Amino acid sequence: MKIALTMLVLLWPLVASGSVIPSTAEYAVIDVETGNEVAWYLVDGFNWAASPDGSHAAYVGYVPHFTPDESRRPRFCLDDECPRLQPSGGYRKAGVHLEFTSKPVWSSDGAAMAIAAENFETKADSVIVRPIGGKPVEYAAPPGVDGPFQVSWDRKALVARAGSHAWRLEPGASAFAQAASSCFPSQT
Repeated sequence: MKIALTMLVLLWPLVASGSVIPSTAEYAVIDVETGNEVAWYLVDGFNWAASPDGSHAAYVGYVPHFTPDESRRPRFCLDDECPRLQPSGGYRKAGVHLEFTSKPVWSSDGAAMAIAAENFETKADSVIVRPIGGKPVEYAAPPGVDGPFQVSWDRKALVARAGSHAWRLEPGASAFAQAASSCFPSQT
């Protein structure tokens, strides 16, 4: 039976006030043939993305809403590796507080995902690449990035953009290289 991926976003209610916590989202994966829920994710913000073929999910794992900023330890998660309501699993660099500054983005072939990050203490930007079945790799943000940047994929190359500047991380490369602004895909 083929499972199709459908995203349903529900906000977690705050029982005491009857309002909602805008920093947390639930995603349910539903089998469209049976209507059964086959997976469920509790996510920090709305940072969830399905792989191109719908067989995997990448997301930033749940962090309790009222956690002080200096105590937060977000995790970059794949599929069910981050247990519900448990601060474990996923990618988290030991001893370093990273805040993820973009949504996860998948390569077009679904072989890897990437996300932009910022070191909470040093404010240094980086990109985490997680190949399916491989070890996560952290790359320093491209030289010259000043302020927020976005990541996307152009076939197998990872592209970082900031303003009118673009950098590419080619397969096998150890760092981003400057690219002509016409060499990166547009963001929609």
